[in-house]
Amino acid sequence: MGNEIKFMIDKYFDGELEKQKEAFLFIELSRDEFAREYFKQMNSLKTAAETSSEEFPQHLEEKILRSVINKKETPAIFGSRKIFTAVSYTLTIAMLVISFFLYNQTRNYQSSIESINWQIDMQSRIIQTLMNSLPPVEVNPKYENTIVIKANM
Repeated sequence: MGNEIKFMIDKYFDGELEKQKEAFLFIELSRDEFAREYFKQMNSLKTAAETSSEEFPQHLEEKILRSVINKKETPAIFGSRKIFTAVSYTLTIAMLVISFFLYNQTRNYQSSIESINWQIDMQSRIIQTLMNSLPPVEVNPKYENTIVIKANM
């Protein structure tokens, strides 16, 4: 069932659906089983609302307002809402101070790590420069007990 059909059914029961669209609605209801079921539910809801509506008693509103005025306010958890708001503001400010402090600490650690990283990089370059400045090494093996093979020709 499409939202458009559902919307049209709602408008029909509210009395806002145009007469031209009613024919289209009933054609769609004959085709779509889910739409028919929704129409039946809305129809039963409308009839239940019409049968259960009672006359609004006179002076009921005045009685309700008088009973509300006479009742005392129940005490809150902290005894007063002012204390609760003060505690919540205090905790909020404390959390802001703590978060600002932790943010500064992480920034300090980050800058120290960056400086250490820079120093390590410089040391690595110095070591590489020293390694490149050394003369190349020649390895000359010393042969002991060499075997000489001579051919007799």
